[in-house]
Amino acid sequence: MSAYVVAAPASRLLVIGEEELWTLNGCSHEFACHLFKILSGRVRDDNNRLQISLRAQQQFERASGVDALPITPCMQPSTADVTAP
Repeated sequence: MSAYVVAAPASRLLVIGEEELWTLNGCSHEFACHLFKILSGRVRDDNNRLQISLRAQQQFERASGVDALPITPCMQPSTADVTAP
């Protein structure tokens, strides 16, 4: 697992391996609760961003008058439009 992080202010980073993480999680109820609170908040934030993005995409599609439907055979170029080499 890896991550790319950009910190605006000066920061200190603590690297914890997977085994140590689960050991801490199993030994400390407070640590486990804090970890799950952070992770659930991130999932919730990502879900909100995805919903906003989907709404914007739908608005753009309606504004452009273009369906989000796949191309049907009647929309594809006919074989008469294709020139042989």
